[in-house]
Formats: sequence, structure tokens, C-alpha cells
Amino acid sequence: MSSEKVSIAGLKKASVLAALYNRARPQGMGFMHYIPEPMFIGDAEKITDMKVYKFDYLHGRVMKVDISEDEFDPWGFDRDNGAGAAQATIDILRETGEVSHQRILEAHIVGLFEAMSAK
Repeated sequence: MSSEKVSIAGLKKASVLAALYNRARPQGMGFMHYIPEPMFIGDAEKITDMKVYKFDYLHGRVMKVDISEDEFDPWGFDRDNGAGAAQATIDILRETGEVSHQRILEAHIVGLFEAMSAK
């Protein structure tokens, strides 16, 4: 897992939050609070408008990120969602501008099934 920071400079915090959330999987007790629907920009704006930028779990999905600055440490997100998951998600967001891009949602589904089958 990379120790390099992920740059989110120039991106809206709500877009970053929604994209990472849509990629993140539920884990452990998070399944009790898991909401399977993706997060839309409006939902993310309600959170970021309250100046909330640090997330451990959100609706059961393991996040482990602090997006308050122009870059964040991906270590916790990548540990629980897959090596390079944070950077890959931000790359897709930059490339497409879509927080619910098919590749993000597919990665979520793969992670969901991996978490469901974990012992």
C-alpha cells in the first residue's frame, strides 16, 4: 500500500466524498448500518456544507479518510478497500467527473462480495 498522499486539489469536497463513499465497502459491524444506494452530490454537499471532512465509517462503509486539505493519506482507505483504491477512485473522478461512474460502482460491488465472504 502506498504511503503517498492523494491529491484532491481542484476538486469539490462533496465530489470527493461521494466518489470515495461510492467505492467504499461495508465491513464488520458496518453491515448493520450499510446503505447499498450510491451517494449523490446533493447528499454529499449536505455533509460537507457542515464542514465535516473526516470519516471513519459512513452509513456502514469503511472510509478512514480526512479530506479537509488538498491531499489526504490513503492508507486506511486502501487497507480496507484495496491497495490503490483511493487513488484509482480520484483518478476516475478527475477523468470523468462522475462520482457514480460504472468503474467506481463495480469496484464497490467487488469489495462488497469480498467483505461478505471474509471469515
